[in-house]
Amino acid sequence: VSSCTYELIARMDTDDICRKDRFEKQILEFEKEPLLDICGSHIAEFEENLNTIKGIRRVPLNNDEIRKYHRKRDGFNHVTVMFKKNTVLKAGNYQHALLMEDSLLWANMFNIGAKGMNIDESLVYVRAGSDMIERRGGFSYFLKYREGRKKILETGFISKADYYETLLVQLIVAMVPPK
Repeated sequence: VSSCTYELIARMDTDDICRKDRFEKQILEFEKEPLLDICGSHIAEFEENLNTIKGIRRVPLNNDEIRKYHRKRDGFNHVTVMFKKNTVLKAGNYQHALLMEDSLLWANMFNIGAKGMNIDESLVYVRAGSDMIERRGGFSYFLKYREGRKKILETGFISKADYYETLLVQLIVAMVPPK
């Protein structure tokens, strides 16, 4: 992030596809709301091609809803975010939290008063298949998740009750066979 030249930074993964109007829509939100620090959207998940949408991962839309939701699950789809460089750096930038660097960053940003929103559209198409499900399962995945959530707990953004509730849910999800 510190190497980026411009104040607004858009994030996505190399194997995902963004809509042609994604950046225009997000920049318009920053222009409408000068205090906005991070803007994301829903994602559409596909397996083989864009004609086979398997699901939509919806996220809350306004700042208060996102903050509340983020106590249990990610309030932003990481691959969709556009954020202000200076706010990210002020929040400490991405920090090591295996599998949860983005979740930790959002918590740190909220802790310094950052404002966020999500656009009520899927602006990014994400490849999702059986190998993604397999990567996110098993006890070793749960242990990594637990360490990431512990770092978020240490920020003070979530309570111990939030921490233990999400661990229990994630343990169940991680241990369910992929089929």
